[in-house]
Amino acid sequence: MKKSHNKRQLIHLTTAPDALNEALRAFFCALEKQHSPLKCWYFYDEIAPPIHLPPTVQPILFNKSKNCLGQDADVILFDARHAFHLDSFAIAAGTLKQGGVLLLLTSDWGNWATGIDHDSRRWADGTLCSAANFIGFLQKQLTSFPHFALPAQASAWQAYVNAIFPLKIPAFPKSADPFCLTVDQKNLLEKILSTKNTRSEFSSKKFIITAKRGRGKSALAGRLVEKLLHAGECVLVTAPNKNALASVQAFCNAPLPFIAPDALREQGLSDENTWLFIDEGAMLPLPMLQALQARFAKVVITTTIDSYEGTGRGFLLKFMAKMPNYQSFTLEKPLRWAENDPLETLVDRLLLLENSATLAFEKSSPAPVQFAAKTRKELLNDNQLTAFYQLLSLAHYRTTPLDLRRLFDAPAQRFFIATQNARLIGGIWAVEEGGLPLDLIVKIIQGERRPAGNLAAQMLAQALHLPAMASLKSLRISRIAIEPSLQQQGLGSELLQKACATWRKCGDVDFVSVSFGYTAELAAFWQKNGFRWAFVSKQKTASSGAYSVMAVLPLTAKGREICQRATEIFQHSWALSSHCLATKVKILQPHDWQLSDKEWAMLQDFAFAHRAWGLTESALRRLLAVVETPATLAPTLHAILQGEPVALSHKMWLKTCRMECARLLNLGRNFAKNSSVE
Repeated sequence: MKKSHNKRQLIHLTTAPDALNEALRAFFCALEKQHSPLKCWYFYDEIAPPIHLPPTVQPILFNKSKNCLGQDADVILFDARHAFHLDSFAIAAGTLKQGGVLLLLTSDWGNWATGIDHDSRRWADGTLCSAANFIGFLQKQLTSFPHFALPAQASAWQAYVNAIFPLKIPAFPKSADPFCLTVDQKNLLEKILSTKNTRSEFSSKKFIITAKRGRGKSALAGRLVEKLLHAGECVLVTAPNKNALASVQAFCNAPLPFIAPDALREQGLSDENTWLFIDEGAMLPLPMLQALQARFAKVVITTTIDSYEGTGRGFLLKFMAKMPNYQSFTLEKPLRWAENDPLETLVDRLLLLENSATLAFEKSSPAPVQFAAKTRKELLNDNQLTAFYQLLSLAHYRTTPLDLRRLFDAPAQRFFIATQNARLIGGIWAVEEGGLPLDLIVKIIQGERRPAGNLAAQMLAQALHLPAMASLKSLRISRIAIEPSLQQQGLGSELLQKACATWRKCGDVDFVSVSFGYTAELAAFWQKNGFRWAFVSKQKTASSGAYSVMAVLPLTAKGREICQRATEIFQHSWALSSHCLATKVKILQPHDWQLSDKEWAMLQDFAFAHRAWGLTESALRRLLAVVETPATLAPTLHAILQGEPVALSHKMWLKTCRMECARLLNLGRNFAKNSSVE
């Protein structure tokens, strides 16, 4: 078979286990002998049976694959016999150089889809299950790709190596200037540098550069930083992952003036004369990105789109909507591999990115909107699952391959969609929760267990000390998405109300929960649709950069009773909260310092189990408020709740506070100023 050695190759390998080690060692030894030096990587899951490869082949665990970003390899062995890690596969393919080879090792082809995929531990809430839908989809894509089944006999591998590589693996064209840029990169570099001049065509000195992997974005950033430093400009470089800056540093003939995003935020640095470079900006929470860039007049943000991180057009839409003064540029031509590379096409198809550029819907003539509950099987049969995922990618800041795997195969999922003219324009993705046994719930509430799954049910049961939140059946709304051009027209509320009405008629779900990163807009949306707050996180979440709010809506009589109780417990605690969002919720109960029976139970679990400080703070405040001499009986508790510094580590002051709380509880309720407290 005639092969083009300009293209990257994917070779499918299914070899009998007893011949695998010998065959692969022979293959890599032959490669090393004939084409040394080559950079060879082995991607694998920690549960995979060991493969004994030459020491020149670098092993890389799937969960460490992000460390390979910004690097490149000649030959990659990807071990998918027990788990297909889609994120790692996309990363591996993105590091493979032009002319390189990716060996995909799988279990028996005929049984692959029905076997257990151990990657389900990540996307199926810790349970092990098959991934029949996704693996079937993957096999369909692979059969359309020119791949090979390799011989099992080690003696045949030398001939196969010679057949694959009659010539040395092609490398990048070498230039006398190791920092040589393409025409597109040079033009963009000159445009940005021209902003130093008063006659620049740009009124703003803020730029965002987007590109898919392998387009030379890092090379451009490195050269731009070097040019500015050489010209005497002040420059700061920040990135969510410092290790990934290696590729930027490789093209900058000067040390990068790096500062971590958190340090940059905490130090409050700002300067209208300093250039701020933010690498992979879409990986930062949008509020943090907004805050950092606002302090500088000259900013360059680079970010990868349509890749394993899940960032794409959704990020661009939200970013440009909030920061319209940015000039946006895109690098299109691949540099790490040839144009129209079949492996890149395969990865785009697996990540459902192919044709995603056509997602900008044109406004059509008005037509009725159709609403319907859908099963995953119906979405697959109607070819709507791809459209559903692409809608999520378009409407949300970050939708990842993990979401894709969950969408294809995770159990206990429900869907509700809106269509217009047979086109998907909105959707709700919900997850079934609850129904946990009481003995497990007790351990969850005490902070002793945290099983995978049931995210909202567990958190609400523990925070409110309310077992029914986890024993009753509930639905957690994981995502709700409306096509961006149709937002702000009431369609989201209509979709949500139709979905809840449908679930209410089914009668098998007691309440609906949702968790969202707080913004005034989102809070108003959920409140308008009948959801009431039941929990607020003490810390901002890393993914959204916002406080996490959980809200509930009852569907049955049992649901109404427990949601009402949840609201009362939350508001009783929230009334004493010093949280910065405390004024955002209207308290329906009068302010009081009485400890409720629930709060006494919370204090017991704090003192004698593992209940978190943040979930108990209000109860502790009420406890000390009824103590005659709190500074004497509980000095550490008293100091911390008064905001006074304590000369103890976090671990030690928490342990001391638990001991002081236990001492007060052991005294009984007689120590209280008001003996009527119950």
